[in-house]
Amino acid sequence: MKSSSHLTRAVFRALVASRPYVSRECLRRSPSVLSPSAHITPSVAFQQRRTFLESLLGDDKRTRSLAGPKQSIKDFDAAVGKLVDLLRARRSRSRTPAHDELTEALRSLLKTRHQQNQPLTRNEVYLATETYKHLQERDLILTEYPESLLEQDLLLILDTLAIPAPKERFRGDIRALAELVVVEAKKTAPLPPDFESAYITILATTGSALEARDHALSTSWPPDRNLILNILKGLISEARDADFWSLLEKWELHFDGLDSDMHEALVLAFVQADRVFDAQRLFDKTVLPNNEPTTECIRQMLEFLTRYGKLNSAEELANMLTDRPRDESVISSLILWHTAKDRRFEHLRQLVHALLQSSHVNISMNTFNHAIEYALTCNNPTLAQAIQELATAEGFQPDGKTYALRLQHAVDRVALEEARALYEQLVREDIPADNFDLKVLNKYLTVLCFSHRPSYELIMRVTDNLLDRGAELDVDAISGLCHTFLQRGDIDDAVSLLRHRIDYLPVPDRVRIAKVFQSFIVDPNINPQRAFNAYELFRIAFPETSCHERLPIMQSFFDRKRADLACQVFAHMREADPADPPRPDALAYTKCFEGIAQCRDVDGLQSIYNMLKLDLQVELTTRIRNGIMLAHIACQTPWSAIIDHFYKIMDSREGPSYSTFEVALRACETWPPYGSFEARKIIAVMQSWNLEITKPLYDNYVGVLAGQCEFENTVELIENMENDIGEPPDAFTIGTFYNAIPWQFRKDEVEKWAKQAYPDLWAELVSYGEEIDEEWDVRYFRIDRSIDIDDPPLFAAGEWKPELQRKVQAQIEPLPVMT
Repeated sequence: MKSSSHLTRAVFRALVASRPYVSRECLRRSPSVLSPSAHITPSVAFQQRRTFLESLLGDDKRTRSLAGPKQSIKDFDAAVGKLVDLLRARRSRSRTPAHDELTEALRSLLKTRHQQNQPLTRNEVYLATETYKHLQERDLILTEYPESLLEQDLLLILDTLAIPAPKERFRGDIRALAELVVVEAKKTAPLPPDFESAYITILATTGSALEARDHALSTSWPPDRNLILNILKGLISEARDADFWSLLEKWELHFDGLDSDMHEALVLAFVQADRVFDAQRLFDKTVLPNNEPTTECIRQMLEFLTRYGKLNSAEELANMLTDRPRDESVISSLILWHTAKDRRFEHLRQLVHALLQSSHVNISMNTFNHAIEYALTCNNPTLAQAIQELATAEGFQPDGKTYALRLQHAVDRVALEEARALYEQLVREDIPADNFDLKVLNKYLTVLCFSHRPSYELIMRVTDNLLDRGAELDVDAISGLCHTFLQRGDIDDAVSLLRHRIDYLPVPDRVRIAKVFQSFIVDPNINPQRAFNAYELFRIAFPETSCHERLPIMQSFFDRKRADLACQVFAHMREADPADPPRPDALAYTKCFEGIAQCRDVDGLQSIYNMLKLDLQVELTTRIRNGIMLAHIACQTPWSAIIDHFYKIMDSREGPSYSTFEVALRACETWPPYGSFEARKIIAVMQSWNLEITKPLYDNYVGVLAGQCEFENTVELIENMENDIGEPPDAFTIGTFYNAIPWQFRKDEVEKWAKQAYPDLWAELVSYGEEIDEEWDVRYFRIDRSIDIDDPPLFAAGEWKPELQRKVQAQIEPLPVMT
């Protein structure tokens, strides 16, 4: 029967959820439906810019309340919310929830999952681990305090962690929490049998099957059947073939074979591991007398071999199924088999028709979906369409699972127009019983968000569809929505999206979402203020981001010539607690001073330098002082660079680096009339130590003499360059001479000289292009005179002696007194 319209479905879902129906096209709709409580949040709150970031970390009392006079948690969502509140408080260093509330919340989470026999999600394991560590730090594990976790609580943790998580490999987070519990349980007495059994199961399913085997075999033989089954499945997952077959043989010898259920479980484990040869080998093993392979085992193997193209082996299984009692799943597998074996449409139609006529069971469109999925997996949409038409001819209409499968195929090919048409058909159908479409819709939402031309209206429709059904957005979908909101400038919607999710996510997922913010912020095409608004949300949502990951953000504002915003980014790092990762180190200070030099920001230089003087965690290194010198040069205070920092480097424990001398010479270039005298002292010191005068140093010395208007001395220096350092002058040397000398009439003299003395080099220099300083009407050539200050000191630790520099300087005649 045809399902109701999407509008009718949405209205009824809103009524069941006790909330008003919201249409995206309504001009007076609530500003956001991204959070569970958005429909009761006054719209005025979203219009107040001063509080929109505070709402990210704010405690939403409407969804976090505890029921009952004793604050016992009866609602699963409230329990999860309480654990999220703990993480939020720990990150913000604010007051955490009461210990008894946390204990009850953890129990509620675990009991709910254990009673439902559902594994904890990655997010829930993360919440449980952090809560357990918090209680452990406060000595609330197996102690006499009333709010302490008891022995039965620890067993509940292990039993819940032991519930198998389908299609997930080696959950290290589960193993880590189990280890914490076991270590605590062993402190008072040997591990009880129930603890041991659950722990062995966890080891077997989290990548430690050999350790689980050794634990199990060390007690008695044979171990519990379920325990040995979990160990064997773990060995399959880890591809430990020799250990698997050895243990299986030992078990078979003891029990004279495998029972049907154990045989099925191990065969399906190989199927899930995608290992066709081993699956066939195990399937062919005999089972216990009066037992035979189950129908489900035969059916799964038939589909597995069919998908692998082993049609001859699959034919035998198809014949076996033909003689078994048939239900809808068996008929579905046989249709899949016929589809793979004979793709002639007319012949296939006759076979399927005969199969359906001979089988007196209730079937549905889902009977054909396996064959459609197979055709799409083979990248054959034509065959999939033919099977769909075949089903229609038999009286079955495409259902939600059909359109979800086709939508998945379209999304994988990034065929967005086709995907949109399929989505419109999907939302008109009943929801698939297995909720298969949720994963597809999350992936579709992700592709839409990161597409070249995203449709915001469609993105929000897909988002509303997921949230109306109570589905969780996966981390990729959240990342995509954040990307969309940031590109549109909808910071409020980004806050609504993250408010109830960001603290719930484990660290790896948080990192992936943070990358979206970082990419947006550092994008040079983004307006500086928009980028800074996104950064404000980023720094509150991801306080654990390290200092080195924040440096590109700071640098992006320097690149935009917004030193004020860049210095704010640095100040936020500086405000962090000394034990926190964002705390700036020597590299961060150096990069900040380099950025200040890039922007010539006097206020920023003074502000950051004051922070440095008060920072007891960071020592003034040579590299930092080199950065400060660059900033002073750019801010037109070269004397401070020489007097306050260069000579302090010479008196420091580290001593100078090569870049120290380069930066010092650059400072001398713009320090008349003392610059040339100081530069000669610097060169004299280097020569006295037999240090190599490199070309960059020589070019900077050329710049010094030019900057002091010593035209003849500069010309002589350039002409003797090859004799002095073994390298001839190049276009960069001539450009340094031209750019460093002040006043345009002086530059014209340099041009006249260079055209005669080095015409080829001058022509090359002209090809670099030029810039005009309109304020002073002065021309400059585009040459990169930046200095790399990341080089290490010249002397190893403990080898530098400041007395060497003082001795050389004492032999240089003092600077004449200027009158």
